Amino acid sequence: MRLWTSIQVALLAAMLVWLINTRLGPRFACRSRITLLGPAVEEAAKTLLALSLGAWLPGVHLGFGLIEGVWEWLSGRGGRRAALVAVLTHGALGGLTWYVLGRTGSVWPAVCAAWLVHAAWNALVLRLARPAD
Repeated sequence: MRLWTSIQVALLAAMLVWLINTRLGPRFACRSRITLLGPAVEEAAKTLLALSLGAWLPGVHLGFGLIEGVWEWLSGRGGRRAALVAVLTHGALGGLTWYVLGRTGSVWPAVCAAWLVHAAWNALVLRLARPAD
């Protein structure tokens, strides 16, 4: 049953993140939203919802990655490669969150660790994707 709960919570987190991003996106349509604000919203939503609703934390992160991956693939934005990277990245962030939570016993260091790694990842991807001058 925890797997089914994790899937449901991942869907809920994805919908919440989409809603927040569509509301904030026009106000913060810049690199800082992609590198800082977006990852903060995603990591907080995935982790806080998982813990609040009794879902398996790594499963929620992985499920969120699957949802994002399907969207990347079907939207034509990034194709199969972007879909696979989304699954792997969110899965790894879930593992990191779970590890830090286990080591510290506190939610906030776990969310912050995942947020910082996610932000650094997004910054790297944006830098690599930037067209040559």
